[in-house]
Amino acid sequence: VGLLLAGNAALAVLFASSILASVVIFHSMLVVFISIGIVGGLKSAYLIVYMIRTRKLIGKKLSRVMKMQFLYTAPILVSGIAGTISKQVDRYLVSLLMTPEKFAVYAIGAKEVPMIAVITGSASAILFPVFSELGTTEGRGKFVENWRNSISKTGFFLLPLMVFLLFTAGDFMGFFFGSK
Repeated sequence: VGLLLAGNAALAVLFASSILASVVIFHSMLVVFISIGIVGGLKSAYLIVYMIRTRKLIGKKLSRVMKMQFLYTAPILVSGIAGTISKQVDRYLVSLLMTPEKFAVYAIGAKEVPMIAVITGSASAILFPVFSELGTTEGRGKFVENWRNSISKTGFFLLPLMVFLLFTAGDFMGFFFGSK
């Protein structure tokens, strides 16, 4: 455990220093993302080497179980990454294409409607495990059927909400976040 803790601590320091160096030296978000990817790859490689050295990644039965776990969690991982990126990409693009003053107004003023996050978050929490299971078994047809069904049901709530907020967004956001 001591070796794992020391390695994770070293990688955390490397992570923070690589981001700091990327910002100070290159002044580029692209370099920051590349640094995060490199350090993430190093962390993954370190953990794999650690597991092999401590004999926790050996044996046909264990590797078969790990393969099944990976196939089950891979869709959840990819959708989580996509969700994280999609929540930040608008701020990245605005910061890239606009002046710092306009970005500051956007960063403070761009709020997500709380009900949308509740609806999509609830649907995602229920459907990710179902989709993962159907994606790894013979249920591809059921997967597509559930996907279409979930889109139509969430759209049933979100599209009328969008139309409603198109006309009442100012009052609605003032109610939730205050008028200032």
